[in-house]
Amino acid sequence: MKNNSRKTIIASLAITAMMFMGLAFITTAPPVSYDNNALGANESATVKMFTGDSFTYTPATNLVSTITAEGNGLLMYGGFLTFEDGVLSGTSDYEGTYSVVLTANWASDGLSQTAKQTLTFIVSDRIVINSPLSVYGVEGQYFEYYLDFTGPADTEVTFVYEYDTIGLEWDEEGMLLFADEASEGYAYYSLELYSPSSEELVEIDLEITIEKGLVITSPDMSYGYVGGEYYLRVTTSAPADISINSGYLPALNSLGLEWDEPDLYGIPYTMMYEEEYIEFSFTITATATISGMPVSTYQNHFMRIYAALEFTTKPTISNVTASTDRLVGSLSASIIGANSISIDWGDGTVTPYDVDLSGTELNATHEYASEGNYTAKITASNDFGKMNALAVLSASGEPSEGGDGDNESNDATLIFAVIAVISGIILGAGMVYRRFGIIILGIILLVAGILFFGGWL
Repeated sequence: MKNNSRKTIIASLAITAMMFMGLAFITTAPPVSYDNNALGANESATVKMFTGDSFTYTPATNLVSTITAEGNGLLMYGGFLTFEDGVLSGTSDYEGTYSVVLTANWASDGLSQTAKQTLTFIVSDRIVINSPLSVYGVEGQYFEYYLDFTGPADTEVTFVYEYDTIGLEWDEEGMLLFADEASEGYAYYSLELYSPSSEELVEIDLEITIEKGLVITSPDMSYGYVGGEYYLRVTTSAPADISINSGYLPALNSLGLEWDEPDLYGIPYTMMYEEEYIEFSFTITATATISGMPVSTYQNHFMRIYAALEFTTKPTISNVTASTDRLVGSLSASIIGANSISIDWGDGTVTPYDVDLSGTELNATHEYASEGNYTAKITASNDFGKMNALAVLSASGEPSEGGDGDNESNDATLIFAVIAVISGIILGAGMVYRRFGIIILGIILLVAGILFFGGWL
């Protein structure tokens, strides 16, 4: 009897408990997961969701009852949930805290009872990384990487691991990795983003590669010589557009050079004067796009053009001989490599002579006006200098009035002798044959010879 009573009491208590218990379950789309089977009457539950997640909940009771819903979580009150046909569902569009109270009402046989369940929804923005996780930069340029993400305001960023050969600095306030002049290299960062409010943890791997910048790799000095072929090819560390500042091109053209990207070439020609070489400088500019970034660089290039190789020997004077005959001085010499020859006879007279660069045999005479010792100077010159040779000439005797020396006097005497012989023959023939006209002709020829000889002396 006691056992039956105890069983009746236990059964009654179980039925009473079941009347106040809402047997329910919650189904949601990932990543929301919530099991509410243990939720009893007048109890509450908190559901954490992310914006964009969907939620579905079909409450059930052990007794046939009518269930209603109210609260700011319902769409009609600015929330995102609807309660239709006994199903509470919706998709969270905005972050915030929402609540819905479900009320179950049962009535039968003059009895009634009510059970309530409160669901609180905490909707948070999901942590979303908006910036790329594999980025590139260029050596020598300013580099920055901004970690751009959306999520709860309390999201914290933590470096879990880093490997960096670039030398980047971290600006935590600005979520910025940067370098004023990035070095070529590689950096790897493992980061965690965690929101205490949403309890979301996001792990990311960030890779940063700094590529070799644009560099003009050809030498900054080039050489050539006058009359020889000059060639310069401008090379760069990456494909690039190469140019020479237009202000330098006329000067390069005047040297005989032409620019045809990426080559500067030609046969230099220029007046070197006494210089061994001349130097000329110009600016080479290279522009390119590396890793999506426009970059440029320049080089101050120096060009040296040497003179053409040639002999620079001064003239040579050899085999100098000097002699005099009365007042007439004679000089002879062998001269090589001169383009100008002159003799200063020592009496104020300077005589130029024709020359041949390959070699000249000089033979010259000069009659002095009076006796004396004269120092004659032979001067031979070319583009590289001059050479002198001295000789002493001793003049003696009287100068001739009509000639330029004893040779000229001898010539006059010979001519007079010939005229005298001819006139004597004519006079003799005229006397023998007693021809007056022939005698007159002989006399005239003789007088002319005397006058001619007198003029030479």
